Amino acid sequence: MRLHPRLKNRLPLATLTATLLAATAGAATAETLVVNDISLTGEGGFTLTIPTIEAVDANLSEAEIRAIFAGDFASADLAGLDAARISIPEIVFTTEYEDAEGETQRSEITYRGIELTDIDDGVAASSVIAGAEIGGIEGAELTLGRMSTGLFDIGGIVGFYGLGEQTGDDTMTPLYQDFVFEGATFTAPDVTCELGSATIAEFRARPLKGNLADMMALTQQLEAAENAEEPPPPEAVAGIIEYYADFLTAFASSPFELEGVSCTGEDDHGEPISINLGPVTVGGFEPGIYPPLELTEFRLESPKKGWMELENFTWKRSDLTGAIAALTAAGEDIDEAWFEANWRRIIPAFEGFSLRGFDMDFANPETSGERLVASVGALDVTLEDYVSGIPSAFSTTIDHLEFELPATGDTADLVAAGIERLDLSSAIAARWDEASETIALEDLVIEAHGLGRVGVSGTIINATADLFSENHDLATQALTRLAVTDLTIELENNGFLPVLVAFAARDEGQDPQALHAVLVGMGTALPISLLGATPDSVAVGTSVAAFLSGTPQLTLNVVAKDAAGVGLAELMAAESDPSALTEKITVTATTAGEQQALEFPSLPPKAEESESEDDAESSAE
Repeated sequence: MRLHPRLKNRLPLATLTATLLAATAGAATAETLVVNDISLTGEGGFTLTIPTIEAVDANLSEAEIRAIFAGDFASADLAGLDAARISIPEIVFTTEYEDAEGETQRSEITYRGIELTDIDDGVAASSVIAGAEIGGIEGAELTLGRMSTGLFDIGGIVGFYGLGEQTGDDTMTPLYQDFVFEGATFTAPDVTCELGSATIAEFRARPLKGNLADMMALTQQLEAAENAEEPPPPEAVAGIIEYYADFLTAFASSPFELEGVSCTGEDDHGEPISINLGPVTVGGFEPGIYPPLELTEFRLESPKKGWMELENFTWKRSDLTGAIAALTAAGEDIDEAWFEANWRRIIPAFEGFSLRGFDMDFANPETSGERLVASVGALDVTLEDYVSGIPSAFSTTIDHLEFELPATGDTADLVAAGIERLDLSSAIAARWDEASETIALEDLVIEAHGLGRVGVSGTIINATADLFSENHDLATQALTRLAVTDLTIELENNGFLPVLVAFAARDEGQDPQALHAVLVGMGTALPISLLGATPDSVAVGTSVAAFLSGTPQLTLNVVAKDAAGVGLAELMAAESDPSALTEKITVTATTAGEQQALEFPSLPPKAEESESEDDAESSAE
C-alpha cells in the first residue's frame, strides 16, 4: 500500500481538523489566555502554523496547548476540557511533494475564523469555521464556505480516532449535531464548480479499539515491503484489516443532504460543456452498512454536441457485516491464497441500483449528420438474500427503453418496414426457496410496445444449497440435478408477426402471403407430429394456427408428467430431438382476443441482391 506524498506523516484531514479545534483550550483562569506562534514541522515537507490562539476561562495551560498541537494528545484531558470560548483566527497546513515529473509542488490548506463556545467536560455547545481555502494541487483551488455545528464533542472525537487517552465504553454517543456547510467553489484550469449547502443532523460514534498512530505505522510496513518487492507482512495486513473493520462498525449518522452541484468548463476537445446536479442524499450510516446514495436532476450539455439528463439515480445500500466478519476471523492467515479461496465471503451484500427519467440527444460521432436519441422511463436492479456472496433472489426491470433507429446500416431494413423507433420494456425475477429447494422463475418478459410481448414463468426443483457452494465441483453437480416441473409461455402479437413473416419471405424469395399460409399449416401439424395425435395436441395445433392467423394472444402451459420434473440432460437432448419430450410433458394452449388481419410490410431487396444485380448490369453493358 503506497501513500501519496501529500498524505504521508499527517493525520487524515477531517481527523486533524477536528482534533485541532478540540485542542485549543486555554488556562484555568478567569482571564483570556493568548498563545502565539505555534508551529509544527513534520517529515515529507509537512508544516502546521497557527499565528495565535485565544482561550477564555479554559482549564489548560499554554504548555499543554503547545504540546497538543505538537501531536502530544495524551498531555491534556480533552474529555474534561472546560472553556467559555476558544478562538483561532487562522490555521495553515502546507505540504511539499514531488509530482509525476519529479518537480517539487506545494499545497496549502488554510482554515479561518475557528471558534468553539461554552465547552463543558470536552463538549462544546457550538462550533464554527468561517471558511477555508485549499490550493496548489495541480492548479486547482477549493474555497469552502462557513461550516458550523451545534453540539461538538471534543473528547469523543479524540477517543473515536484513538488519539490520547480513550474514555467511555463502547456506547455510541453524538460527536456532533446540526452540521451545516454553506457551500464551496472549485476552480481548475478547465472547469469551475459551485457546490450548494449541505447538512447532517447527527453523527454518533464509539472509541476505536486501535489508534491512528499504530495504523500509520502498519501502513509504513506495507509500503516498505512493496518498495522491497517482498510479500506484505501478515501481521501488518491483519492489523490494517482489524483497524478498518473496527472503524466501519464504530459510527452511525443521520442522512447527509447536499443542495446540488453546478459545473462549467471544456471537454477534452476544448468544446464548452456544463454539468448540473440537483439535490444529493446519502442515507444514514449504520455499523457495517454503507447507505444508499441518491442523485437527482442531473443534466450534461454540450451546445455543439447535444445533451443528456437523468431525473433520479439511486445506488442502493451495501451490507459489509459478512465481509467484515470473514476478514476479522481470518486474522494473520490472510494472504493471496486466502483471498483466492475465500473471495466470495468478502463480497458485500449490495442491494442494487435504479434510475428514472433518462433522456439523451447527441450527435453520432461515427456518422456525420446522424443523432443518437434515446430515453429510459425507469430501470431497477434489486438483489436480495445473499448466500455465499450470491444473491438468491433478484429482479430487474426496464420500463420504456426508447430509441430512434438510424435509416442506415444494420437497422435500415427495420426503418423500411415502418419501425422507426423501438420502445422496449422487460422484467426478470427469480427467487430461491431453501425450505422447498425450488427456484421460482416469476418473470421473464420482453415487450416491444406496439409490436408484441413474450413472457415466461415456471418452477425449477432440486435447487439445493449446494448451488451456492464455494466448492466448484459441488456447485456443478447441484446444477446438473435441476429439473423443470412447469413452464408457462405467453405470446402477444401487436405487429411483430407480419414483420417477421415479411423478412423470412424475402430471405426465401417467396411471397409473404404464400409463406404465411404455409406457416399456419405447419402450426396446426407440428404439435401433433411432436406430441402425438391426442386431443391436447390437436387443441395446441389449433391454437397455434389461430395465433399465426392473427389472434393476438397465445398461452402455452407445459407441465411435467412426473413429479421429478424434466432434467437438464433431457432438455439438452430435446434440442436435437424435440419428440424426446413427448412422454415426459403435457402441453395445453389457449388463445385470446379478436383475430386481426395481418398486413405484411414491403421490404427493399437484400443488400447483397442489389449489389449482384448491379454487377450483372455492368457486365451486360
